[in-house]
Amino acid sequence: MRLIIFAIALFVPATTVLAQSYFVRFPNDVYLIDCQETDEFFRPEFYSPDSLPLQAVFTDTLLPSPVDLCLRVGRRWLVYDSAHYDPALPCIVVPNPTPSLFPPFLGNLIGPTVSAPGTTLWPWAPTSVPITADNSTPTDFSQFWSATANCYQYDQWIDQYDTNGPALSGCAVPMTLTDASANDSLLWHDANWWDPKTATDDLREYPVDLALSVYDSCTGNGVDARYLLFLDLDLDDVWETVVNSQNPPPPGYVYFGNAGNPDFGGGELRRFDNRPGVDSLHRYRFFLERVPNTTPRAYRLRWAEGQFSDTVVYSIPQLPHGRYRLHWYGDDGCGNESHCWQDVLVEAGVVATGVAQEIFFGVSVQPNPVAGHTRLQFGLAAEAELRLQLWASAGQPACERRQTFPAGEHVFTLGKDELRYGPGVYFWRLETPGVWQAGRIVLLP
Repeated sequence: MRLIIFAIALFVPATTVLAQSYFVRFPNDVYLIDCQETDEFFRPEFYSPDSLPLQAVFTDTLLPSPVDLCLRVGRRWLVYDSAHYDPALPCIVVPNPTPSLFPPFLGNLIGPTVSAPGTTLWPWAPTSVPITADNSTPTDFSQFWSATANCYQYDQWIDQYDTNGPALSGCAVPMTLTDASANDSLLWHDANWWDPKTATDDLREYPVDLALSVYDSCTGNGVDARYLLFLDLDLDDVWETVVNSQNPPPPGYVYFGNAGNPDFGGGELRRFDNRPGVDSLHRYRFFLERVPNTTPRAYRLRWAEGQFSDTVVYSIPQLPHGRYRLHWYGDDGCGNESHCWQDVLVEAGVVATGVAQEIFFGVSVQPNPVAGHTRLQFGLAAEAELRLQLWASAGQPACERRQTFPAGEHVFTLGKDELRYGPGVYFWRLETPGVWQAGRIVLLP
C-alpha cells in the first residue's frame, strides 16, 4: 500500500454573485494507456464567492487491479473550509458515478459537481446522472450539498494500462576478456571436457561478471528478470549448451547439448565443479541474484553456494574460454517483457607464473558505485602504452585516453566529463598490446 498526502489551499476572490457556501466540482477519473506519475492529474475546482480558505487533500492507495490493468489507484479527496473544519466530525460522502458497465465509457470518467439545489449558474449546476449502471434513475448530486458541510469525501479512480516493456540497461556493449590468470584445475576439469587448443580435458576459465538493471515507468521497481546463457563448451564456435535461470541445472553441473531441445530441456549432465569434499548443497550452481536496495533494480548472474537465503554465498562465475551470449529478459508484471543480449568473448592471454611477468596488477575502481567522480587505479610491471575506453550502457562512447606509463602504480580519474550520460552503468576497458582488463562502473542518481 502506498500513501501520499497533498494539500492545496485555494483562495477564490469574492464576486458580486449571491453569497452562499462553496460549490465543488470533483476531478474526472483517469484511464491511462501509458503509465505516468499519479500526482499530476486534475484537482477539485471551487466556486466560493465568500473567499473561504478551502483545502483539498488526497491520499492514494494502490488497489488490486483487474487483469487488463497495470495499476489501479484509489485517490480519496477530502475537501473542507479550514476556518470551520472539525476533524472529529464526519464528512459528507459523495459517490463516484459509474452509469455504464463499460469502464472506459466517458460518462464513467466525469467527476460530479456538488452544488445547491436549483443552481443554474454555468458551469456550477449540480450533476444529475445514475450512480450505478444497474439503476437508470438519475441522481441529483445537489442532495449531497450542505451549506454547513464539515467536509466532503470523494473517491477518484486512476487506472493505468501499460503497453510498454521495462527499460533494460547493462547488456548493450559486447564484452571481451583476456585471461592471464593461472588455471584452476578444480573447475571445468573432467574426462567429459576437451580443449582442442591445448589438447587437454582441463578447460581454462576466467571470472565473467554479468549484470542487468531493470526499471519500468509504470511499476517502478516492481519488475522481475530471467536469463538464458548460451555456452560453447566444446570450443567449436557453436552454442550447444544453455543455462536457463528459470530451470537451472543441479549444483555443480550443466546440461550439455540442450540448446536444440524444446524449452532447452534434457541434455547430458556434465560436472564443472570438482572441488573435493564439497557436498551437493555447496557446489557452485548457476543463479540469478537480485541485488537488494537498488534503483533501478539490479540483477547479477552468479554462482551460488548454500541452500538457505540468509546463508547463501555468491561469487562471479568462472567460464571457460570461448564465445558466449547472455540473453536477458525483464518483466514489468503487467504482461510486458523486454529483452536484450550481450556477447562475451573470453580469450587466452599470457599466463602469469609470477608477479614480475604480469603486465597489469591491482586494477580497481574506487569508489564504485560512484556519486561524483571515481579513480581507476592500476599497476604496471613494466613500461607500457595504455588505452582506456569508457562506454555508457547503451553503447555511447564516453571517453578514450592513450598514455605511456612507466612501471609502478598509476591512476585515471573519471568525473562528470567522462560520466556525462547520467546515472546508470558504464563499461571500461584498459588495454595494452595483447592484454585487456575490463569492468563496469555504476553512477548513482
